Order: sequence, then C-alpha cells, then structure tokens
Amino acid sequence: MKFRFFAFIAIAFILVSCSKKLETNYFSMEMPAGWEYQPGNGTDSFVGTITTSSGTINFEYSTKGYASSLISTEQQFLSDQKNWATSTCYFCQPDVNYVAATEVENEKKRLSLKDTTIVKVEPNIEYSKRIYKPEGKWRRYYPGADYLAELQYKDSIIYVPIRIPQSIKTHDLSIDTTAQYIVKTVWPKVGETGTTGIYFKSRTSALNFNMQGTDLSADEQQKALKAFKTIKLTEQQ
Repeated sequence: MKFRFFAFIAIAFILVSCSKKLETNYFSMEMPAGWEYQPGNGTDSFVGTITTSSGTINFEYSTKGYASSLISTEQQFLSDQKNWATSTCYFCQPDVNYVAATEVENEKKRLSLKDTTIVKVEPNIEYSKRIYKPEGKWRRYYPGADYLAELQYKDSIIYVPIRIPQSIKTHDLSIDTTAQYIVKTVWPKVGETGTTGIYFKSRTSALNFNMQGTDLSADEQQKALKAFKTIKLTEQQ
C-alpha cells in the first residue's frame, strides 16, 4: 500500500510539473513546463511571446480584428478573387483605370476625359463563378495550374490558371465552430518547417486572437497543439 501511495504521489508530481497555467486579463492557457511567457508592447492589441526549447510562439489579442487569420484554407483562397486574378495582367496596366463594365461611361465623365491617350478607362474582369480542376486538354494547356477560372472580359471568356500557394499546400488546417468563435488550427503536414498556430474569430464582435510559432521541432509542435486546446479567451468590453 505504501508503494502504491508513493507511486501515486510521484505521478501526480510529474503531471503538475509538466504544465503551468498562463493567466492574463485577456486569455488563459495551460503551458508545458519550460515555456516562458514575456508580454509585449502592443499599440492597439495585447501581444506577447512565449519562448520554447526550439523557438518562439507569438500571440495577438485584438478587439478590433487586427490579429492575422494565419494561413488560408484552399477554399478561402479561391473564393477571394483578388488573391489570384491580378496574375492575369488583363487589368494591371498602370495607365488604365479599371471599373465595373456598367460604370465605364460614368468614370469617364467623372474624370472629364478628353484625351483618352493620357488615362484610359476599361471594364474590369467579371468573375464568373466557375472554378474547376483542369483535366484533359486543359491540363495540357495549363500544366502548372491547380485550378482554372472562367472570367468574363468585355465580350470574351478568358481562362485564368490558378496556383495554390505552397504555404497552403504544405499545411494541414482544421476549422471548428463554437457558440462564440470560429477556430482555425494550422500545422505543417511534414517535418518542422512551417507554422503551428491557432486563430479565434468571434461570431458576435470584432474580437480575434492568434497564437503561432514558426519552424518548431516536432515535439514542440505537439506540445503547442495540445496547449492551444486549453486556451480560454476573456471577452473585453
């Protein structure tokens, strides 16, 4: 019985010594032993750094939505045309004002253009909601494309190759939702190169929060992902 009692005490001591609670006015988290917290000097956000054995983890708590949302999912990247449409250069000439097709004449009047050789007004590309993986002949025409988009430009349909950034391809992401937050967790698919992080976005206010480390060791990645699950945010008025 004495052996079991002392064994229990030893196990309890080990468990307690393996973590410690970080508590701030903005959030709390269970931290692994050996991690050290240092508050930062944020202007509009609460920021700080946590030092681990293989690198640093930074965080930002913002009531104004300033915290980065980390790496986009593939669908988030595709759904925002500005991420990829400018690569076509159909509307990146410096001497041209690009506006919606219905606003071309109004824009010319607004600029009082008499000499259109100085500043031109052209219709912008219109997004046609068709984005798909290239197959068959399209794969031959656009061998480096992950997706193709069909866009309306003036009276023509143009095909725009889309390449998903390596930062998205090389990371795993999970999205969870609670009554209060949308939560994104990010970690490298293979090895130690990349971002290990978590992002919270409030469902009812501008509040958001992130915590991320770069190129953490495999062991510290696992510790970080486990610690992230214990984060509890404090809503600021």
